Amino acid sequence: MDALKNHWPEYLIEGACLGLFMISAFTFGTILEHPASPVYRALPNPLLRRFLMGLAMGGTAISIIYSPWGKRSGAHINPSTTLTFFRLGKIKTCDALLYIGCQFLGGLLGGLGATIVLSRWASHPAVNYLVTAPGLGDEVQALKAGILEIADVLVVNKADREGAGRAVRDLTTMLQVARRTGAGRDDGDAPAVPVLETVATAGTGVADLVEVIDRVLPAVPARRAARRHRQAQAQLLAIAGEITHGRLVALTGTQQAPGLLARLVDEVAARRRDPHGAAEELVAALASRAATK
Repeated sequence: MDALKNHWPEYLIEGACLGLFMISAFTFGTILEHPASPVYRALPNPLLRRFLMGLAMGGTAISIIYSPWGKRSGAHINPSTTLTFFRLGKIKTCDALLYIGCQFLGGLLGGLGATIVLSRWASHPAVNYLVTAPGLGDEVQALKAGILEIADVLVVNKADREGAGRAVRDLTTMLQVARRTGAGRDDGDAPAVPVLETVATAGTGVADLVEVIDRVLPAVPARRAARRHRQAQAQLLAIAGEITHGRLVALTGTQQAPGLLARLVDEVAARRRDPHGAAEELVAALASRAATK
């Protein structure tokens, strides 16, 4: 009760902010995607419209975050942000629950309000109440190989909808490219990540999904261990690169007393020195300095 008594303005602000975000999303989504919109007719390129949608929603989020209301509540806007703060011990359990409850309520009221006002336009299949579905940007999402890297099985649901087949092809292509270039998460002869199509409401593909999960599940611990190993290796290499860069900068010296790096840069720029030979001399100097410490 004390939390509610002391922080009720912040709870209401969180709900209001998410409600405003939903209203903004419906408004810009309708303007950019409804076929009768002058903006839609002026911008036939879907990627450009998505880019502008991203700018609009990013601008909305920034406006909310830096507004007096946002500064007061912290502008979590998203329950996942609140859960992160709770997990880090930044907010109490009661505050987190009330934040999330008001966020859901505010988002629901904002969405319902926008739906009522824009019902004739927002219900159009091209807008579809801003619901994302296969065929609405999946080829862009497929480019996010960092997200695909963590998956053991990929499932495209609602496979009976237009564009689902293209989403499957995009995902499969991206996984194949990542595997060939070494950017994927599979090692050696490990099987490729399966991409399945399902229609959950009709039960289509569910049996195949269960079969694949049963087949893949035993290998998950080993794959996760290998992924952690790769992440640790990348982290160590990044840290080592930062340390090396710092030590190289230290070899620059000063304007009055130029160091080895400055001298080598001048020589390479004047083409009096081969870049590879200069780099080898730098590495040798770093090794020598490390050995004397």
